[in-house]
Amino acid sequence: MRISHGPFNVDCLTTKAPRVLLQTLTQDTQSTFRLDGDYKLLCERGPLRYSVEITQYEYTEYLYVLKFERLAGDPLDFNKLCLSILRSLNL
Repeated sequence: MRISHGPFNVDCLTTKAPRVLLQTLTQDTQSTFRLDGDYKLLCERGPLRYSVEITQYEYTEYLYVLKFERLAGDPLDFNKLCLSILRSLNL
């Protein structure tokens, strides 16, 4: 698992187990997923392509950070999608 360095969005911080997070993320029926490494998902929802990676926060043992990256598509749609994913995860 990669280590998260530097600033991040506090809403993306969690103590949930990474495997549980991956299972919850892949339950979205409107997106297609492909695992890219142990803790990184490449996702596609219509014209929007994005990735979600679970990283461990530096100097901690049980704190994890979700990192979202837009690969293609509308930035506004991406922001809305990220917010809905974070709400559904109940971090």
